[in-house]
Amino acid sequence: MKPMLALLVCCFCWLSSSHAADANKNFSIRGVGALPCEAYLQEIEKKSNVAFMIGGWLDGYVTATNRHTPDTYDALSFENTELVANLLAAHCKTHPKDPLYAVLSALLVKLQDDRLRAQSPRVKGKVGDREFTIYAEVLQRVQRKLSTLGLYFGDPEPEFGEKTREALAAFQRDNNMQATGMPDQATLWRLLRQSSGNAALR
Repeated sequence: MKPMLALLVCCFCWLSSSHAADANKNFSIRGVGALPCEAYLQEIEKKSNVAFMIGGWLDGYVTATNRHTPDTYDALSFENTELVANLLAAHCKTHPKDPLYAVLSALLVKLQDDRLRAQSPRVKGKVGDREFTIYAEVLQRVQRKLSTLGLYFGDPEPEFGEKTREALAAFQRDNNMQATGMPDQATLWRLLRQSSGNAALR
């Protein structure tokens, strides 16, 4: 994932205050979410057991967010755990004192406009020997975005076909990426986040 780090570096605004829990707007943060960013980076560097625990905590936090946020099926439309961990690390390098919980919470707030609001079937695809799954809604977002860039022609399709693969490969070439046509995390981030002009993610 090292080549992706330069792509993922983004500056988050100062973290907003947490939602109220008790009368004084305080609540208990349990587990690895209470770690400061600098400790998180140290554990990632050591590839310790705590680092693996953090991955599980990330998935659990997102699942809880999906369960308790209105009008939400998945807070992350395409981002996997590794990508989220790298986004947190990018922030933590410049904000070492921020607690991990607050950083993840702020990230999900910044991504909430692009969340999946309703359940979407998963589409299976294959590029060469590499297989993947992607939400059908995200696939159509990809096709629509490629269309606005003049790389995909016609209506969005329910399948990941050759037309989509060729359009993605063209986008990758235009952005000095390996032109595989694979909807990998780096490609989806650059296509759906960076090229969207979403100031909240800069």
